[in-house]
Amino acid sequence: MNEEVPQFEYNQKIKSFGLWFLGCFVFCRWHLKRSLIVLDRTLIRIRHLVNFIAFCLAALGWLALLWYFYDKRAWLFISPLQILRPENYQHPLMLVFWLSLIFDLFLYYRARGR
Repeated sequence: MNEEVPQFEYNQKIKSFGLWFLGCFVFCRWHLKRSLIVLDRTLIRIRHLVNFIAFCLAALGWLALLWYFYDKRAWLFISPLQILRPENYQHPLMLVFWLSLIFDLFLYYRARGR
């Protein structure tokens, strides 16, 4: 097996390293250094961590809403419209749910940004 190893060369015209591929000079203007690669990978990991934390907090809010409905199931079966009364929104579980909507919107923003 005699495979050619691609040889990078410096092009004076564009002042960048690259190689010839199918008659075209393929190059990258970025100055790649190990520190920049490590920084980029670290930023990706931080974004994944932030997304995971936001997802956990959003899920916690939905679980709080389900727990609230489970806790109030007796009067929800009698009169389901009581959920719309303002005094029922003063429960701590409802506060957790409403605050978790911030993280739901953040995740929506992150998903639409790609």
